[in-house]
Amino acid sequence: LRDIVESLRTGTTGMGVSTTWDGKPAVVCGLNPENGKVFVSTKSAFSKTVKAYHTEAEIRAGMEIPDLANKLIDCLRHLPKIGIKGVLQGDLMFTSDTKKPITVDGINCIGFQPNTILYTVPVSSPIGQSVARAKIGIVFHTAYSGSTMSSLSATTFNFNAKQLKKNADVWFTDPNVYDLTPALLKPNESDPMLKSISECEALAKVVAPFLTTLLARKDIMESLMPYINGTINGGLAQFTAKGLSLYVKTRFEKDINKLKSEKGKEAKTETMNKALNFIDAYEKQFTSLFTLHNKIANVKEMILTKLHGISQFGHFFVDGDGIQPTDPEGFVIARSGRVVKLVNRLRFSRQNRKVNQ
Repeated sequence: LRDIVESLRTGTTGMGVSTTWDGKPAVVCGLNPENGKVFVSTKSAFSKTVKAYHTEAEIRAGMEIPDLANKLIDCLRHLPKIGIKGVLQGDLMFTSDTKKPITVDGINCIGFQPNTILYTVPVSSPIGQSVARAKIGIVFHTAYSGSTMSSLSATTFNFNAKQLKKNADVWFTDPNVYDLTPALLKPNESDPMLKSISECEALAKVVAPFLTTLLARKDIMESLMPYINGTINGGLAQFTAKGLSLYVKTRFEKDINKLKSEKGKEAKTETMNKALNFIDAYEKQFTSLFTLHNKIANVKEMILTKLHGISQFGHFFVDGDGIQPTDPEGFVIARSGRVVKLVNRLRFSRQNRKVNQ
């Protein structure tokens, strides 16, 4: 987080910064290293039983879902036109039949919604014109190499799509951010972030010893992530020891009420009381843990708010209440060989669960 803030403060970075696109499905494609033939696949290209499709017939025979088969056939027809060398992975954003005209603030746009987010771009813009002409759209992010399909390994998570050939039938891009200018921080913006990060670093030293104790408690760990996810789904992002205790109690009581034997109920009640006693005994440590969690989340949201200004697309969430403006899914930071994904959990994760539940 500190490195990201410094990069946005100075405008220079040794990190790879990229946006995450909410595409579907993931597409693995290119030249099969075993036979040199063009192939397409999903993430099943990396499963124990490698699946690589070279013809439409193979796709029809291998895919049980017709819609997915149609998408892969579109990829097989058009992706060879852009001169892929090696093997790439990307997120499919649209095909000809999934684009639609839409009006945003009185502006004629073209939109596509591969998963949770509805993307829009003005038809009159250069990108909008390219999207309107294209038969498929895809965002490439990872390149692989290897002598066989089963031995493929990633050579970069920041693939540069500029090396591909342009073709009117294929709109493609990569998620890399090449210009941080729209997201640069002013001193009055970066100083509070850096102060918060220093507070996080100090609090982390206090929390660290408790984590070993906490991770050893399977009964608590089984409830921790569901509690956090449930709180987010309810529209909240502040977590407390009392909130966790209430969640654990409610969860256990539901299970207890389902039991028929008194012996079973007594045993489950004893397990519940042990968990509640643990949370009560370590309330101070849980409070520090959740305070750290909340502080990190707040810094992350401040960073995301600035990074969102980079996108050239409109982003919307569609549900029973209509179309509502939203943010990009998130951003990926590649640093020192490690990849970190920043997502607005209160907004995107909640929306994603709402759509895909």
